[in-house]
Amino acid sequence: MAQRLNWFLDFDETLATSPLTWALKYAFPRLIENHQLAYDAARFEQAILVAQERSNQEPDPRPVLHALFETLGWPHEYEVPLLHDIMNNYAPELFDDAVPFLEQARARQHRLYLVSNNPMSVRHVEQLGLAAYFDGLYTAKLLNSQPKPHRGLWDEIVRARPEIQDYPTIIVGDDPWSDGLFAENCGLPCWIIDRMNRFTSLHDSKPYRWAHTLLEIAADA
Repeated sequence: MAQRLNWFLDFDETLATSPLTWALKYAFPRLIENHQLAYDAARFEQAILVAQERSNQEPDPRPVLHALFETLGWPHEYEVPLLHDIMNNYAPELFDDAVPFLEQARARQHRLYLVSNNPMSVRHVEQLGLAAYFDGLYTAKLLNSQPKPHRGLWDEIVRARPEIQDYPTIIVGDDPWSDGLFAENCGLPCWIIDRMNRFTSLHDSKPYRWAHTLLEIAADA
């Protein structure tokens, strides 16, 4: 019989679309088309990568967005409308592989936990009908701890649920600067889901395992 594992899953971009992916799919194309903004795919992707890394140190999205527009040479007057579009219209969309992964993990008697920096993720999990799959739902705000990648969030979880240490734990997320570094700080193995090949340039320099879907992880577990 396979060994029982603890899977600690991020929410945004791991189980469902984040505001960033929603913006890349809807808000940015709409803004570019409506205002005929200059667009070069390679330059845009690199600028988004830099912005995503910076967003892990900067909780306020406005300076991050301002720097992004500066890099792309876009008029700053469009920053506020873009933010309003994201804030007013974003809704998480569950990835097709999320439920199959959760069901396979439960069938193998693994334990599933949510660990997220997004204070709305618990509500989103409940709205999407996923709560029953999880043995615990944790955010930095709920535990009054520092967010990922700081180790404090893990320490608070273990303090509340010491039995978690009875089984091997694997971190699964989408962000090498948040989820990956969090795993490193906790001394835990990590999978990074790179659904859109955003982090190909980082694959050789980071000590994580990489996958395009959750089902790749399920097949390997």
